Amino acid sequence: MTSDTPLLTIGDYPGLCGPHGDGVLRLGPGEMIVVRGKSGAGKSRLLRRMIDLDPEPVGDIRFRGTAVSDIPCAELRRRVTYMPQDPVRFEGTGQELIERVRQLLGNRDHVAPRAALQSWLDALDLTDVVDRPMLEYSGGENRRVALVNALQLSPEVLLLDEPTSGLDEQRMGIVNRIIADRRANGTAVVWVTYDGGTYDDAQTFEVKAA
Repeated sequence: MTSDTPLLTIGDYPGLCGPHGDGVLRLGPGEMIVVRGKSGAGKSRLLRRMIDLDPEPVGDIRFRGTAVSDIPCAELRRRVTYMPQDPVRFEGTGQELIERVRQLLGNRDHVAPRAALQSWLDALDLTDVVDRPMLEYSGGENRRVALVNALQLSPEVLLLDEPTSGLDEQRMGIVNRIIADRRANGTAVVWVTYDGGTYDDAQTFEVKAA
């Protein structure tokens, strides 16, 4: 699912190289962008800039035509949701975190239905994991719970920083299928990866150290 109207645009971003030219990025509904680059080049920083989380205002970054710095933080970070490479571990259980997020969102139309939430937990083998304290999670378990939390926000743009790191091949495939399903429903995706894999119909960008 694509559109001529972009959700996210970037201009004048140093070190960003891609099919739209140097320093330029354009992402529409249902589209996917894969971001590659050497360690330390600034891939994670690019994602943080997309949600106005980096202190240095590099590049002209806009969501639906409005500078991200002009959008209220809570609204921006629900509509453009960021899953970091090493998500912060909540001191309670994974289920408690999931419920806390839902309570904060309230009964809003954009919150994913319970049935969808449970389907993601089942697919990612998290049904039992979420009842354990998050401080006991492995890196892969922590990332999978963070992905479910991001998905339940029903964002328009999903920013994923190496989401399959530490996962076996089977679970990597499950994550890919979930993301493909979200894309089919209009969610745009920016996926930072360290591997050399290919992603069907995704645009590829590279970040080089400025």
